[in-house]
Amino acid sequence: MDIFKPNRHSARFRGYDYAQHGAYFITVCADHHRSFFGTIENDAMKPNWVAHIVEREWLRMGELRDNVFLDEYIVMPNHFHAIVLITSPVGTQLAASGHASSQTTEQRTQQAASLRLRDVGGATPNNVAPDSLSAIVRGFKSAVSRAVNAERATRNQSPVVVWQKRFHDRVIRNETELLDTRRYIIENPQNWRKDEYA
Repeated sequence: MDIFKPNRHSARFRGYDYAQHGAYFITVCADHHRSFFGTIENDAMKPNWVAHIVEREWLRMGELRDNVFLDEYIVMPNHFHAIVLITSPVGTQLAASGHASSQTTEQRTQQAASLRLRDVGGATPNNVAPDSLSAIVRGFKSAVSRAVNAERATRNQSPVVVWQKRFHDRVIRNETELLDTRRYIIENPQNWRKDEYA
C-alpha cells in the first residue's frame, strides 16, 4: 500500500489541531464512488462539466480564505485529491507583518510543512473550528454541491448528492512527504487502474 495515500481507517489524527499552521493531503470521494467528474483516457483525465465546477470552486475557496494556500490538486473520475496549506489566520503575527504576501509558494510550503502536535484542540464532528481543515473542506463541498445542482436545474435534471459525507486526510510532516505527495497526485491518472479510490 502506498504510504502517501490517506488511511481510510483513521479519519483524523488523534490530538492534532486541524486549524494550526500546516500542510495536509486530502481526498474527497464522489457519492457511492460514482464516476461523476469524467473519465480516464490514454492515462489522462478527461473532465466533464461537473469536474470544471469542482476545479472552479476549489480555486475560489483558495481566493476567499486568507489563511489557505492551494498546492497540487487533481479532479479524478470519482474523487478529488489536493494538498492544502493552512497558514496563520488573519490578524496573527504572520499576516500583520506582511510576510504572507511576500513569500514565494515554495517558502510558504516549507513553512507550512513544519508541523507540530498538540495535546488538545482540533475539530470534532460536532464542533468544527472556523479555520480548520474540516471547515475548509465542508465549505468547498457545499459550494460544489450548490453549483452542480443549480446547473442541473437549468438542464431540467433532478438534484443529486455529489460527495460522500466524510473525507480522508493525511498530515504532511516534512518536505520529503510533500514532494512525494505532489508526485502521487500528478501521476494519479496514469495509476488509475491501481488506485484504491477507483
